[in-house]
Amino acid sequence: MTIREWLTLTAGILESSSDTPALDAELLLADELVKSRSWLFAHDDEEISADKQNNLELKVERRRANEPLAYIREKVEFFGRKYSINNHVLVPRPESEALIELGTKLSKDIVAAGQIKIADIGSGSGVLGITLALELGGDTRPDFYDVDGNTLILAEKNAQLYGVRGKYIQSDLLEAIAVPYDIILANLPYVPNDFPINLAAKNEPTLALYGGADGLDLYRRMFDQLKSFDWIPQLVLVETLPFQHRDLEKIALSSGFKLIETIDLAQAYSPKG
Repeated sequence: MTIREWLTLTAGILESSSDTPALDAELLLADELVKSRSWLFAHDDEEISADKQNNLELKVERRRANEPLAYIREKVEFFGRKYSINNHVLVPRPESEALIELGTKLSKDIVAAGQIKIADIGSGSGVLGITLALELGGDTRPDFYDVDGNTLILAEKNAQLYGVRGKYIQSDLLEAIAVPYDIILANLPYVPNDFPINLAAKNEPTLALYGGADGLDLYRRMFDQLKSFDWIPQLVLVETLPFQHRDLEKIALSSGFKLIETIDLAQAYSPKG
């Protein structure tokens, strides 16, 4: 079977399970052949070996069963960089790039003051903490906190890929924090328990998705934990659905933090004083 024939056939197979069946097919084939997508179109009359077709058949079946493409490819692109991914963690969403935009914009004064310490809470793959550290540059140090130790292994792998230094600490939210941080970065599970999600998301770890009846249980606990420290972060960056923003603002306010800016799903808070 030629590249052109395989792409046409596979796009048809994936139509019922993907919003981008042609793109999915191209990415899977490009990975298997270790070529670029542009190369595929320039050589679309070349034959695909039987061995590679067998490998691809397994991957296509996984995608047809609504497994996220990032899990199958074991990689994802975020903020222009490639990261490793696996099924222990949530797949980073493009909309989460707003957290990096907010953090970069609002951290200028902190950067000017010297070393920045970031706590990436519920870090998962570590993509957010690593990306923000790279964007801020200088002597920025992110530490990674997650209740699931398996995710910290992946976070360390991604950090090493970009030469980012940090600590990897198993913790229930802020419980294990023993040092002060300038920035708390937390994209915690915020999907309400009865909120409809797509079929691909149902293949992701429920621990990383759901946040209680209104989706804000973990944020309540996190902001409550912040009150127990004898230090105050200069910036708290979080993500929730837009209809949750007003309730989250009230939660943050009760712990001494005021909303300073919102971009899409992302919100930034600073100490009320």
